[in-house]
Amino acid sequence: MNKVTVTIHGREYLLSGDLPAEDIQSIAKQVDAAMDEIAAKSPMSSRADLAVLAALHIVEKIVEKENNAKQSESDRIKAESEEAQIRIKEYEEKLKELQNKVSEYENNFFDLQMENVRLKDELEKLKQV
Repeated sequence: MNKVTVTIHGREYLLSGDLPAEDIQSIAKQVDAAMDEIAAKSPMSSRADLAVLAALHIVEKIVEKENNAKQSESDRIKAESEEAQIRIKEYEEKLKELQNKVSEYENNFFDLQMENVRLKDELEKLKQV
């Protein structure tokens, strides 16, 4: 557990956490900046009000980032789905072509079998003469 002394809106706090000390300091600086920004706009607000407003502001940013990440993931999934649909159609067309070829080969094979039967019959007739 790391212990770090930080200054937030002019007051020192001893914080402890599992994060590296640099991360704890970075988070504290973000809270300090949010409180200072809000205090500049609302100089008569109490420290508690500033803290609540800063927390709301920070959480709003987090939610916005989460929503953007979800939208990006959704867009990626949609694009992959559309790409997969295109590939499926291409494969279906290729399958149809192959099925037509198989049908053509089957017809040719049948024709050859019939020709073979005809030639055998003709050979038998010639043998009997």
